[in-house]
Amino acid sequence: SQLRNLFEWKRVLRIATGVTLVGGTVIGVGTVSLAAASCYTINRIRPRTYTDDYHLNPEILRMPYKTVDFSTEDGVNLKGWWIPATVHGRESNRIVILMHPYDNHKSNLLGVASALWYHGYSVFMFDFRSFASNPHTRQSIGYLEQFDAMAAINYVKNNHCLNQSVDDDDVYKQRQIVLMGASMGGACAICVAPKFPNLISAIVTDCTFSSLRDICKYRISVQSALWMPTGLLDTVVKIMDIGNQFIYGYSVDDVSPMEVVASDAFDIPLLLLHSECDAAVPFVHSQKIYKQCQSSIKNLYCIKSGDHCAGYFMNPNLYNKYLSQWVDDVLDHEILERKQKQNANRMKAAATGTGTEMPQNSMIVNNDFIMFDVKDDEIGMDEATESSETENEESAASSADSKQTKQNEAEQMIIDGVQNVNTNQTENVVPHEQSSSFLSYFGLHKK
Repeated sequence: SQLRNLFEWKRVLRIATGVTLVGGTVIGVGTVSLAAASCYTINRIRPRTYTDDYHLNPEILRMPYKTVDFSTEDGVNLKGWWIPATVHGRESNRIVILMHPYDNHKSNLLGVASALWYHGYSVFMFDFRSFASNPHTRQSIGYLEQFDAMAAINYVKNNHCLNQSVDDDDVYKQRQIVLMGASMGGACAICVAPKFPNLISAIVTDCTFSSLRDICKYRISVQSALWMPTGLLDTVVKIMDIGNQFIYGYSVDDVSPMEVVASDAFDIPLLLLHSECDAAVPFVHSQKIYKQCQSSIKNLYCIKSGDHCAGYFMNPNLYNKYLSQWVDDVLDHEILERKQKQNANRMKAAATGTGTEMPQNSMIVNNDFIMFDVKDDEIGMDEATESSETENEESAASSADSKQTKQNEAEQMIIDGVQNVNTNQTENVVPHEQSSSFLSYFGLHKK
């Protein structure tokens, strides 16, 4: 009996060992396969389609533009749109370079470009290498695209910043360049900005990720949530990174906006826009960048109830309002600093080296967290207060409409000489009330 039990335990151990080996092999092969698939996906060549040549252009939105060609450091030929704006009869000194999301055409940002152009900003839009003339051009998610972004900035620098005034007496003629990118474009904007010292005045991002490692880990967890143990995610990303370095020559850690802004040398004004319900790049990514950012001017705007890069499309007017106000304030602040520095140098020279200095800039720049709803721009209001004010406005509007309708009916009775008025006739809408309602819908009214 004891001998029989011993053989049975040995059999159980053999079965358990076999199951363990098979399970470990399956998990190991699955982990390596998932890492290899992720590595390929990051660096794949975008499939070209016939729709690549069919898209909107600035002319359709009544903006003058010029198609330009330029090349990157590694020899990729790219195309861009230069959209010049004029202010008081002269070309604008403020330029915004727009960088589109992953696998998207530059025309997807034409709405934002139009708002900036009508606001007095010249705009340069360009395609990343996924839309290069060579259909076999390999892309990445923010690494190779940094070469594209640097080439675009150099194009603007060499072609539209050489005619700026070199006279220190006129700081208003000096060019101011703003980088704005959506998703991957925002990550590229942050990563390349420090490579152009004293040239980039501000950075704006929309739904960008904190690092390529973090976003890969998140995307892998979403795709394999039903069968991949969460404890293996770090292992998958590490194996993917090793393979990526061996095959493609770079690490996923080479694309890390969070590390760039955490540097003590980083002091470029930064605006982070992010949708609250972003499923592609969670809102926490912008929160990480905001917390690590060492810039003296930084803002984080959360767009309620929006998905990935949906802020503009949910409410273009309100989105453009906050964007333009922030950029205007930052660039005006930079001009004021330039002027104060210039005056300080003059006073120092006049004092023959006595070290006289101008007072410090007293302009207050808000660097707190801000959340705004695409249907209302009353920042910082409680929901109860917001609801109460909305009800009061609706009640007042209803009362005004009723009063105006009665007045119109009375006037119609007098003119036509009749006693009864057809109650089914279309109500007249007072022009200023219609305008007020329109502005209220887009959240542009103020107390």
